Amino acid sequence: MVDQEQPLAGRLREAQESLSRLKSLDGHLGWKHIKGVLQQQIDNRLINYGMKAATSVEKVLEEQFAKGETAGLELAKLILPHQIIHLETEVENLKRLVLDEQGDRDES
Repeated sequence: MVDQEQPLAGRLREAQESLSRLKSLDGHLGWKHIKGVLQQQIDNRLINYGMKAATSVEKVLEEQFAKGETAGLELAKLILPHQIIHLETEVENLKRLVLDEQGDRDES
Protein backbone atom coordinates (compact mmCIF):
# COMPACT_ATOMS: atom_id res chain seq x y z
CA MET A 1 0.00 0.00 0.00
CA VAL A 2 0.96 3.61 -0.42
CA ASP A 3 2.92 5.24 2.43
CA GLN A 4 0.95 8.33 3.48
CA GLU A 5 4.11 9.97 4.91
CA GLN A 6 5.86 10.24 1.51
CA PRO A 7 5.75 13.38 -0.65
CA LEU A 8 2.85 13.36 -3.12
CA ALA A 9 5.00 12.55 -6.15
CA GLY A 10 6.43 9.50 -4.35
CA ARG A 11 2.96 8.37 -3.27
CA LEU A 12 1.73 8.74 -6.85
CA ARG A 13 4.65 6.72 -8.25
CA GLU A 14 4.13 3.99 -5.63
CA ALA A 15 0.38 3.81 -6.35
CA GLN A 16 1.02 3.65 -10.10
CA GLU A 17 3.53 0.82 -9.61
CA SER A 18 1.11 -1.11 -7.39
CA LEU A 19 -1.68 -0.61 -9.92
CA SER A 20 0.56 -1.82 -12.74
CA ARG A 21 1.49 -4.97 -10.80
CA LEU A 22 -2.15 -5.76 -9.98
CA LYS A 23 -3.30 -5.22 -13.56
CA SER A 24 -0.49 -7.50 -14.70
CA LEU A 25 -1.64 -10.14 -12.22
CA ASP A 26 -5.25 -9.74 -13.35
CA GLY A 27 -4.25 -10.53 -16.95
CA HIS A 28 -1.96 -13.42 -16.01
CA LEU A 29 -2.96 -16.95 -17.07
CA GLY A 30 -2.18 -18.21 -13.57
CA TRP A 31 -4.75 -15.85 -12.03
CA LYS A 32 -7.32 -16.88 -14.64
CA HIS A 33 -6.65 -20.51 -13.68
CA ILE A 34 -7.06 -19.76 -9.97
CA LYS A 35 -10.34 -17.93 -10.64
CA GLY A 36 -11.54 -21.01 -12.53
CA VAL A 37 -10.58 -23.30 -9.64
CA LEU A 38 -12.37 -20.98 -7.19
CA GLN A 39 -15.48 -21.03 -9.38
CA GLN A 40 -15.39 -24.84 -9.57
CA GLN A 41 -15.22 -24.99 -5.77
CA ILE A 42 -18.16 -22.59 -5.51
CA ASP A 43 -20.17 -24.59 -8.05
CA ASN A 44 -19.45 -27.85 -6.20
CA ARG A 45 -20.73 -26.40 -2.95
CA LEU A 46 -23.84 -25.01 -4.61
CA ILE A 47 -24.58 -28.37 -6.21
CA ASN A 48 -24.02 -30.26 -2.97
CA TYR A 49 -25.85 -27.90 -0.63
CA GLY A 50 -27.86 -25.49 -2.75
CA MET A 51 -31.41 -26.79 -2.86
CA LYS A 52 -31.54 -29.74 -0.49
CA ALA A 53 -33.74 -29.74 2.58
CA ALA A 54 -31.78 -30.22 5.80
CA THR A 55 -32.61 -33.47 7.56
CA SER A 56 -30.69 -32.96 10.82
CA VAL A 57 -28.91 -30.35 12.91
CA GLU A 58 -25.61 -31.73 11.64
CA LYS A 59 -26.72 -31.20 8.04
CA VAL A 60 -27.79 -27.63 8.83
CA LEU A 61 -24.37 -26.92 10.37
CA GLU A 62 -22.62 -28.56 7.42
CA GLU A 63 -24.63 -26.44 4.98
CA GLN A 64 -23.90 -23.25 6.91
CA PHE A 65 -20.20 -24.08 6.89
CA ALA A 66 -20.35 -24.63 3.12
CA LYS A 67 -22.13 -21.28 2.70
CA GLY A 68 -19.29 -19.62 4.60
CA GLU A 69 -16.72 -21.36 2.42
CA THR A 70 -18.60 -20.27 -0.70
CA ALA A 71 -18.69 -16.66 0.49
CA GLY A 72 -14.94 -16.79 1.18
CA LEU A 73 -14.23 -18.23 -2.26
CA GLU A 74 -16.35 -15.52 -3.91
CA LEU A 75 -14.47 -12.90 -1.91
CA ALA A 76 -11.13 -14.29 -3.07
CA LYS A 77 -12.24 -13.75 -6.68
CA LEU A 78 -13.36 -10.18 -5.98
CA ILE A 79 -10.34 -8.89 -4.05
CA LEU A 80 -8.07 -8.25 -7.06
CA PRO A 81 -10.62 -6.33 -9.18
CA HIS A 82 -11.67 -4.31 -6.11
CA GLN A 83 -8.06 -3.44 -5.30
CA ILE A 84 -7.45 -2.37 -8.91
CA ILE A 85 -10.46 -0.02 -8.79
CA HIS A 86 -9.28 1.38 -5.45
CA LEU A 87 -5.76 2.04 -6.79
CA GLU A 88 -7.07 3.59 -10.03
CA THR A 89 -9.04 6.07 -7.92
CA GLU A 90 -6.06 6.70 -5.65
CA VAL A 91 -3.77 7.32 -8.65
CA GLU A 92 -6.23 9.84 -10.13
CA ASN A 93 -6.60 11.64 -6.79
CA LEU A 94 -2.83 11.77 -6.29
CA LYS A 95 -2.33 13.09 -9.83
CA ARG A 96 -4.71 15.95 -9.03
CA LEU A 97 -2.92 16.67 -5.76
CA VAL A 98 0.49 16.66 -7.45
CA LEU A 99 -0.78 19.06 -10.12
CA ASP A 100 -2.29 21.31 -7.43
CA GLU A 101 0.97 21.21 -5.48
CA GLN A 102 2.96 22.12 -8.61
CA GLY A 103 0.52 24.95 -9.36
CA ASP A 104 0.94 26.32 -5.84
CA ARG A 105 4.73 26.29 -6.26
CA ASP A 106 4.48 28.05 -9.64
CA GLU A 107 2.36 30.84 -8.09
CA SER A 108 4.94 31.41 -5.33
